[in-house]
Amino acid sequence: MAPEGLLNYLALLGWSLSKDEDVFTPDQLVAAFDIRDVNPNPARFDPKKCEAINAEHLRRLEIDDFRDRLVPYLADVYPDPADPDWTARPLVSATAFAELTQREQEILTAAAPLIQTRIQLLRESRDMLGFLLVDDADLELEERAVSRLKDSAPQVLDTAIAALEALPGPWCTQVLEETLRAAIVDGMGIKPRLAFGPLRVAVTGRQVSPPLFESMEILGADSSWRVCARCAPAWAETGRSRHLHEFSALTRVLEVCGRCAHANLQNSCTRRERVYL
Repeated sequence: MAPEGLLNYLALLGWSLSKDEDVFTPDQLVAAFDIRDVNPNPARFDPKKCEAINAEHLRRLEIDDFRDRLVPYLADVYPDPADPDWTARPLVSATAFAELTQREQEILTAAAPLIQTRIQLLRESRDMLGFLLVDDADLELEERAVSRLKDSAPQVLDTAIAALEALPGPWCTQVLEETLRAAIVDGMGIKPRLAFGPLRVAVTGRQVSPPLFESMEILGADSSWRVCARCAPAWAETGRSRHLHEFSALTRVLEVCGRCAHANLQNSCTRRERVYL
């Protein structure tokens, strides 16, 4: 939580700046607060509203201030009180921006604006930016994100890799977007809403991430190629296994149907056989 956000919400539990203004700064609170305006009725703590107000304060921060506040969370200096086995898993080399390596500073300076309006809590930056700060080989893909990919994911990724290898211009957001859109949306006829899902999961490990093309520019050409190339054969094998499983299930259904039709006993099939029907 940002201190401003938590203070703002706690003040609202028994007081308000005005009827239509829930978000205010500490200075506004100090200037307007009067003990006679405090509501004596019992208050209920609403975590969702608290986080929403915190998000508003994060969006109001100057970008350098927001960036600097991410560092302790990326360094994982705050223990998780709900996890008795908590151990620190730092993503950066220091707890203050000025002490980070030059590359870490470059990454955070470029990436912080991409997530300022996308997170409600500062600790969410770990999930959003982790892919930029870990070694390529250590990038973990969310199981759910991979499981929700379409059957076309291996072909989409192969097409993306081929397009990136023949990139006609510098490795920058505009060229990446134009090239990949031409290859996947126009070339494969896939709707834009679905076209870049496999690439997003391969590059960031997640379904929800900072903007894809900006992320790839920050990550760099070498790392982007490596993480995509790592996923391509694995996803192709997963696709083959899925098709074999579906073919096997279909074969079992046909066998059951054939037995029922041959004996004219469809109404007397076992419960397990009806599952396949």
